[in-house]
Amino acid sequence: LAKHLGFYPQQNKAGAKSVFDLRDGVFLPSIPAHPLYMDAAESRVLEQLLDLSYENMHTCDLSGEVRRVMLNNLLRYYELHLHSLHDVKSHQVLETVLS
Repeated sequence: LAKHLGFYPQQNKAGAKSVFDLRDGVFLPSIPAHPLYMDAAESRVLEQLLDLSYENMHTCDLSGEVRRVMLNNLLRYYELHLHSLHDVKSHQVLETVLS
C-alpha cells in the first residue's frame, strides 16, 4: 500500500548495523539525530519483509513478539506519512481479546 501512496521505504542496503529512519523512509549507517527510527535488529527484519514476495513468503518465520514489534513500527511509519491516520488501536484490541 505504501508504494501506491508514495512513501514506500527505499531499499538501500546500508550495512548490517544500519537503522531504518521512519521519518525519511531510508536505511542509514548510523542512528539519526531524531528518535524516529528502528533499531538495527528491527531494521534487519524490515529488510527481510521488503524482500518477500508471494512466492517466497513461506520462508519468513517470525515469532509473535517480533510480529507485534514490527506491526507497531509499521503503524508508526504509516502515521508519520499519512497525516489523516491517527492512533490505530484495532491491533491492540485484538491482542487483548485474543490473549
